[in-house]
Amino acid sequence: MPTLFISSNRHDEAIAEQLQAQLTQRGFSHWRADSDWYGTPGWPKIIGERIAEHELFLVLWSKQAAISHIIEFEWHMAQLLQRRIIVLRLDDTPLRPEMPADLQFDWPPAAEFWHALQQTAPEFDAKIVQEVVKKLVRFNETKPAQVTRKMRIVYFNSRIDNPKLEL
Repeated sequence: MPTLFISSNRHDEAIAEQLQAQLTQRGFSHWRADSDWYGTPGWPKIIGERIAEHELFLVLWSKQAAISHIIEFEWHMAQLLQRRIIVLRLDDTPLRPEMPADLQFDWPPAAEFWHALQQTAPEFDAKIVQEVVKKLVRFNETKPAQVTRKMRIVYFNSRIDNPKLEL
């Protein structure tokens, strides 16, 4: 089964913990960052490496997630790393246009969600992944807003200019 990186906002922590328990019970390998990491030196690199280590990017989407710098950073990182993005909607907050998803499901997860997670993850270009991960060391900002601002530039430039992803 594919491995999952879980992106969630601290306001949605109770649901994230429920989801993690369900994933574990069903035999999925998953990882979710401890909120204490964010704001410490090197956190963008650590998070980027963790996303790269997992095949699927699963985000818990809510009103609070929609305004989270950290969720935006993680989402764009998942896009750069060519991960399948799966959204689990906790409320009716619409996705932002610059943050598209491959699949969307509602909370609590139904059979279709569990079936989708079991599908083979899409192929990705290992060379691009290595380039992105190698350059994460250049993210030396610690404040989530600053990191996200830099990520927006990287992400949008990569979509316009080149697939080499100049960080």
